[in-house]
Amino acid sequence: LLRWRQVIPKYIDWQIERERSWRVAGTEIAVETRRGELTLRGRIDRLDRGGEGGGIVDYKTGITPHLDEVLSGEEVQLPFYVLLADQPVQRLEYLSLDSNRFGSRAVMEGETLRALAVQNGERLRAVMTQLANGAPAPAWGDDRPCRYCAMAGLCRRAVWLEAAASPTPPNI
Repeated sequence: LLRWRQVIPKYIDWQIERERSWRVAGTEIAVETRRGELTLRGRIDRLDRGGEGGGIVDYKTGITPHLDEVLSGEEVQLPFYVLLADQPVQRLEYLSLDSNRFGSRAVMEGETLRALAVQNGERLRAVMTQLANGAPAPAWGDDRPCRYCAMAGLCRRAVWLEAAASPTPPNI
C-alpha cells in the first residue's frame, strides 16, 4: 500500500496522457484461444482500445524487461499476448509501477510489433511440434531467467547441462 501510494500521482498523470489515444476496454482478462492445434491461455493485465486497434499493458512492480530482451526473443510475455488477442494489437508495453522508474517500458508498435508476434508464434509452433515428435523440452542457457521461473520443479535444465558436458546424449 505504501509503494502504491507513492506511485498514484505518477499513474494518474500517465493515465490522463494515455486517454488522449486509448480507452480502457478491460483488465485482468483471462483468455483462452485456439491457434491451429494449440490451445493458448493467459491473463492480460490491461487491454485498451484505440483508433488503430488494441493496446496491451502489462503492469510490473519489480524488474521490467528491456526492449532488446523482448526483440531478441528472450522475453516472450508481451508478444505472446498478441497471439491471445481477439483483435489487431497496435501497441504493447510494460508499465513499471516502481516509484523510482515509473513509466512505459519495452514499447512496441507497428511493423516491429507485427514481425515479433509472427516470429514468436512460429517459434512456439516449432517447439510444440518438436515436443510432439519426442524431442526433449528445451531449457534456458543461462541462470538469470531461472531465478524467476515458477516451473523449477518441471524444468529439464540439469539434463541439458549434462548433455552439453557429455559426448554422448543422456538417456531421457
